[in-house]
Amino acid sequence: MKKQTSNPQKPFSLSSARAFAKGVALTVALGSVVGFAVNLPYTFKNGQLITAAQLNANFSSLKNAVDALETGVGGGTGLGGASVDVPLILIGSGIRIPNATLQASNDAGGIAAVISSGKAGNSDAALVLGQVGNGPLIKGFGANGGEDEFRVDTNGTVHLFDASLRDNIRLDNSNGVIYAKGFNNVSDRNAKTNFKSINPQNVLERVSKLPLSRWNYKTDPSSVQHIGPMAQDFAAAFGLNGLDNTHINTLDAQGIALVAIQGLNAKLEAENTALKTRLDALEARLNTLEAR
Repeated sequence: MKKQTSNPQKPFSLSSARAFAKGVALTVALGSVVGFAVNLPYTFKNGQLITAAQLNANFSSLKNAVDALETGVGGGTGLGGASVDVPLILIGSGIRIPNATLQASNDAGGIAAVISSGKAGNSDAALVLGQVGNGPLIKGFGANGGEDEFRVDTNGTVHLFDASLRDNIRLDNSNGVIYAKGFNNVSDRNAKTNFKSINPQNVLERVSKLPLSRWNYKTDPSSVQHIGPMAQDFAAAFGLNGLDNTHINTLDAQGIALVAIQGLNAKLEAENTALKTRLDALEARLNTLEAR
């Protein structure tokens, strides 16, 4: 019997063609997502015979693409010209950051990535971040070209930096203090309603009776001292800030101080007017006595 030999031109079965097509489609789809292309040496038309050599060549390209997904996508250029070795990149185009596990970028405008959670439980979160090293929890890069234009430290402190990469705003979670150049409360007349008149003299009297003391927060060292009222006394005296009697709104503190100043000014003006009237009367009597 004559020994049969394999025919390199023999077409493969329909089931193999379907499996191959699915693999190619999957790899091409993954390649378009993670930022690399799958280059197949052969393309075919409907009804065309596919040889074993062509099939092996295409499967070899497919295998290389899958291997790249499993071991990481390398060879790119990141910030500062460094090489990139990233397991998964979701990228349209743009700069890649070295040693990043996951990247999402979009140079065409719009949103690079959306993270959401459809659950409403107390422990459910759309995104959880953890850092066991010494670096920050989050770093943000902006148009200034430097690092840390926005940063969240591992203790929760938030930094917003200016163009010189100096703290512009710091929400310091270590001491509960906000550091900034100023704070603009919304005070537009068009944003307010239910206007009522006030009695500056009445407010001044309440301020004069408001207990004031020097103190420090229990969470601060005794060397960090403050002067001011207790929120409970402030709320009882002026009935502001709704039902909250453990905080003092900065708007209310400023407003009470300004009204008290107006009341004190009006009181001093009234006293000065009375004194001037008495002085004028005394001068008139003195002039009368001198004229005799």
